[in-house]
Amino acid sequence: MNTSKVQRTCPECGSGNVYLRNDSVPPGQTYFLRGLGGFLQFAKYKVVVCGDCGLVRFYAEESALRKLPAASNWRRVDGGP
Repeated sequence: MNTSKVQRTCPECGSGNVYLRNDSVPPGQTYFLRGLGGFLQFAKYKVVVCGDCGLVRFYAEESALRKLPAASNWRRVDGGP
C-alpha cells in the first residue's frame, strides 16, 4: 500500500502521534489475510498505531486487494459477488 493513502491523524482521537510499519505474518502466528498472499508467502499489510489512544488499524497491500474478488474464503459484506 502506498503510504500516502494512510490517514496521518487518528480517526478515534484526532491525534497526529501516529506510527506505521510494514508487516507480514510470521509462521505460527494468526494469519489475517488468508488466501490473499502468493505461493508459500503471506500477504503483506501495514500496521498503523496511534501513540495516544492506542487505536490499531491494518491496511492490506495492493496485491492482496486485487485478489479479493476471486478469493473463495472472502465475501463482500453487502452480499455482492
